[in-house]
Amino acid sequence: MKHKGRRLLRSFLVFLVVILAAAAVFFGLFYVTDVEVVGNTRYSAGQISEMTLKGPVSYNSVLMSLLNKTVYPDVAFVESVQVKYLDRNRLRLEVQEKYPIGYLNEKGTNYYFDKDGLVLEAIAEQDVKAAEKEQVNQAEETEKDVNVLSSASEGDAETDTRGVPGETGISQETATVEKASHNSSDTEFRPALTDVPKIEGLGASNIQVGGILKVKNPAVFQTILSLTKLIDKFGIEPDYVEVAEDNTMTLHYDSVRIQIGTDSLLEEKLSRVAAILPELEGLSGVLHLEDYAKDTQNIIFDRDKNTAS
Repeated sequence: MKHKGRRLLRSFLVFLVVILAAAAVFFGLFYVTDVEVVGNTRYSAGQISEMTLKGPVSYNSVLMSLLNKTVYPDVAFVESVQVKYLDRNRLRLEVQEKYPIGYLNEKGTNYYFDKDGLVLEAIAEQDVKAAEKEQVNQAEETEKDVNVLSSASEGDAETDTRGVPGETGISQETATVEKASHNSSDTEFRPALTDVPKIEGLGASNIQVGGILKVKNPAVFQTILSLTKLIDKFGIEPDYVEVAEDNTMTLHYDSVRIQIGTDSLLEEKLSRVAAILPELEGLSGVLHLEDYAKDTQNIIFDRDKNTAS
């Protein structure tokens, strides 16, 4: 009996060693070292990796892509993240974002809302400014890193012309890939929101996150959505957008007000704004586009009376 017991123990130990060795090989072979992030505009690739890849499973590309195919981060502007297997050491995180079309400012807090008037998040104005500053610093650091890598690549090319194509320097794909952090700590993720326009004049009250903005005409949200997309398309972010009771809109740029009226011919109007706006720098007055038509040739700019003619 003793010999039988010893044989069973040895068999169990051998089995255990084999299992542990197989597990070590499996986790080592499919260890995640790089993560490609696509579809993200509000949070950086590093932030998306950090909020998505949590726990022991996230270290393994096979288990992560099988067990956590869809992740729902607890942040305001991400709907979900799809986890895709690329190869044994690489994952792709495909981000589906929530789209804020504008924000209201009330008592130092920015309330961001979507195309349905749903308030997605409330962020203190000072935190938004801090995030903007952080974004600028990160962009500057990234530019420095790319310049250093480019210089190093040029030096390598001069000293060794036998290198394999694509292995010197940094490719466009590699530049957009960030290493997984696997950080499970509670991190404050600050979204980039510089392209979301400030909206004034909606007359909403009792604003709460998760609630719908109560306005006179809810159709105004579709107009703001169209406006926001075109502002982004033409790169003409205003200081704020003023909405009147009849849903007509005015864009404010310093002391220049651009009256665009209703959403009729909105893209044509914004295209003209993009062309004219540089000529209005330093001026004060109103640019009239509220009656713009396809055959409009001359656009009137009324200077403010207290400015030089």
